[in-house]
Amino acid sequence: MEDDDDNTPVENETPSEDNTTKEKRFRGQSICKEIWKWKSKGLKVPLEWNDYGQPIGKHCAMLQTYLGYLARTQVPIDIVDWPSVPYTLLVHLWDDVEATFEVDPKYDKRYIMESISKKWRDRKSQLTKIIFSYLEDPEFAKDNPTTLTDPPKKSNITKEQWKTFVASRDNPEFKAIRKGAQERRAKLEYNHRSARTSLAQIEANLQKEHGTSEQIDRALIWKKSRMNNKGQFLDESTKEVAERIVSIH
Repeated sequence: MEDDDDNTPVENETPSEDNTTKEKRFRGQSICKEIWKWKSKGLKVPLEWNDYGQPIGKHCAMLQTYLGYLARTQVPIDIVDWPSVPYTLLVHLWDDVEATFEVDPKYDKRYIMESISKKWRDRKSQLTKIIFSYLEDPEFAKDNPTTLTDPPKKSNITKEQWKTFVASRDNPEFKAIRKGAQERRAKLEYNHRSARTSLAQIEANLQKEHGTSEQIDRALIWKKSRMNNKGQFLDESTKEVAERIVSIH
């Protein structure tokens, strides 16, 4: 099982695993073992929420991991879009979360369901990249000849689901949509780098660091979200923008 942040990495979604993928999978498995310990004792995992209805605190990553697990194992990839997910499945997803975490359906349900939806879409995006690696990269296709016929290993995807999903991607209409999305994406220079750490959690960490409950300056959150765990920017253009922000403030 796994994890993102708000950003959920996909477990074993590529034909060959690199060290980063293995590390993420191991981390996700460790967190999910913690969840099973709570459940085996008949307890629910407590959560903290900020004033904006976003989860924060020490169990935030655990929640994100579990929501990613549900998105990956419970929602088939051959469903066209989230509005097409059967109501009975949506009820099942919420009931599962409610049985595992201390959540309030009145205040927390919207965030939970939107997060599962995003993780499901992110997973489909990762799987789409695998398909187009085969279609656009001759070396990849040579090394992975069964990409379009066999689903990724340990992906919880049936051959029939994979066949339907591949057909939904390998067609002129989708390729045109994808090209437009790539062009728009290319214009977004400064993507955040915070992995599973959501912006809400970054703000909560900064509030604790500065000993305040006041709202943190958006510019500081922007900077923190684009740094790795060593406090380094991963590209020069983002670093230059951050330095300009510092000079303004």
